[in-house]
Amino acid sequence: MSATSIEAMPFAPEATRSTTFLLRSPAHADAERVVAHLIDRGVLTAESRATSYVRSILAAPPEALRVRRIARRVYANRRTLGRHFRAEGIPAPLDWVALARAVLAHRTFVRGGPLRIAAAAAGYPDQFTMSNAMNRIFGIRPSQLRSVSWCELLDVWISRQRERARR
Repeated sequence: MSATSIEAMPFAPEATRSTTFLLRSPAHADAERVVAHLIDRGVLTAESRATSYVRSILAAPPEALRVRRIARRVYANRRTLGRHFRAEGIPAPLDWVALARAVLAHRTFVRGGPLRIAAAAAGYPDQFTMSNAMNRIFGIRPSQLRSVSWCELLDVWISRQRERARR
């Protein structure tokens, strides 16, 4: 029986559906690709604890994208989480949460969704807030991002984070 048929079955045990979702959800697959890209670019190391935290942030649903909730998911508190990120020399958890929201929004509107749907899918209250966040994170407005690949988007984020760290 395929994974999609298990998810579609209304009588499948809840544990089976949630396990299947975690293993094959688009957010989980995107998180793995993003983490692999960040490892290739030298931002993360494959074995570090912070990398597993970043993976958790990127795979989290939009309603769980809060530093406190992420810390609870990985059985740590906010300060410990921040300490692990500082020890690795990577951006703060709040920056990763902002990136995760932006990646979710980007995925939605690259697939043709309107900006208001992309904002809602990423957990932003409205498209104005999303537009300002995207401009702050990447330096460009969402309407200009339709033609940008997620790899290019991450590379812009990496360069902006490195520039910010030098100041």
